[in-house]
Amino acid sequence: MILAIPVIVKRIGVIKGGETDAAIAIILMIIAFSPIISMIPSATMKTFKVKIRGSNYLLAIDGEPHKMGFTTIRYIRATDSAEAEKAVRWQITCEPKLGQESLNGKLDPPRIEIESIERSWLSHLFVRHPKGLAFFSEDND
Repeated sequence: MILAIPVIVKRIGVIKGGETDAAIAIILMIIAFSPIISMIPSATMKTFKVKIRGSNYLLAIDGEPHKMGFTTIRYIRATDSAEAEKAVRWQITCEPKLGQESLNGKLDPPRIEIESIERSWLSHLFVRHPKGLAFFSEDND
């Protein structure tokens, strides 16, 4: 692909003479930096740090049902905090451990509470964020 760029630029015929080399250099720079450019947030999309707490999940642990809760932090790209909340709620309900393995009935549903939503400016670019869930027991043992 990159080797074909000089041929493409010359065939277009718009760029003449020494300007061809400059055009090729610019195209190569754009290709080289495109992964970095894609990491820069767009003007409309923002990154939000969303702290979530789940409770009242009836999960089978060692074959026995136990009431469990969880906490997690997710980084969500959205236009505003309301959209970020919707996206994170959908993301959490798609978690296999919570959706498919939950033993809750319709009379005792699990709950998801958004503890905080704050704008994340640069931390999402430099820090790798795990997407797991930290479970804790809610049993009264």
